[in-house]
Amino acid sequence: MRGYPNYNFDVFAQARDWLRQGGLNAVCPAELDLCEGFNPSTTMPSVDIASAFSRDIYELMDKCDSILMLPGWEKSVGANAELAVAEMLGLQVYKYKPEENTMSILCSHYNHDRGADRRFFGITNEMAMLSAKKQQDYGLAGDPYSNVRASEAFGIPGWVGTLMRAQDKMKRLQKAAQGSEMANESVEDSLIDLANYAVIALILYREINGK
Repeated sequence: MRGYPNYNFDVFAQARDWLRQGGLNAVCPAELDLCEGFNPSTTMPSVDIASAFSRDIYELMDKCDSILMLPGWEKSVGANAELAVAEMLGLQVYKYKPEENTMSILCSHYNHDRGADRRFFGITNEMAMLSAKKQQDYGLAGDPYSNVRASEAFGIPGWVGTLMRAQDKMKRLQKAAQGSEMANESVEDSLIDLANYAVIALILYREINGK
């Protein structure tokens, strides 16, 4: 946890050890960082934040049936994102009290009977990671959607311009569906791009409609 002494590794380790002593199989993000060579005693982390977050979300979706929130999670963007994924998956959510070595239920509005498909949320994570990478290449500082807003110079709203780019993806997928090979990208990449364009179009649509 950035902004905490020693990146709060001590509390991570305390919670991990307490859970394992109780017979639970705890997945600890800090432990995964250590295994990948991260040194919490250094001034700056030697781990890529985006890669670490993607890894932690995968572990959450693939191996966990509960999530334990450490003190201060409310102020952490990453922890809130992990909590949102856990809630959508129907996982039980607990909060940890390190001074007592106890935990209590934080949220029980979701359960395993809701039928959440972990594959769906795994793909949405892939979408987010791909979108973030492409925004670094195509977006400008302060406006990650500057490339799709280019249509506005021709009097076409940005959200409509985004749909035009999505249409290009649809044409490629149509050819693939008819048996033609895709030369420059796979069907999976095109489908993820198409989904991302839909999200971007919604964002830009809401912008001009004051939402």
